[in-house]
Amino acid sequence: MGGQLHLVKYIYIDDDGNLVAQAWSGIVSIGIPVSLLGKPGGVAKLNNNGKIPAVEIPPFVPEMDHLPSPGPEYEGMPLRVKLPGTGTKTELYTCVVNSQDEYEWVKLSEST
Repeated sequence: MGGQLHLVKYIYIDDDGNLVAQAWSGIVSIGIPVSLLGKPGGVAKLNNNGKIPAVEIPPFVPEMDHLPSPGPEYEGMPLRVKLPGTGTKTELYTCVVNSQDEYEWVKLSEST
């Protein structure tokens, strides 16, 4: 990273929709359009206090101790199942619609 770093005092969005950093030595426009804020591939969205919220990100594939009843809310969703009493063994399933137009769980893999 070239150049000198400056301590930022505040970050806010101006009336034109640009993300702006107010440094102790002045104001610098970062120039990120509001349309990119909080969108995939965009920039973290500022909350009402002008701060970027820090949240815990859950694992990409949720883990349960049993398979729930298959249904439209799970269609295409992968799910890890760690059955009680199996130690660390984990199975991976996904919910699909079968040839009878019914939802069912299909086992994709299991750990050894």
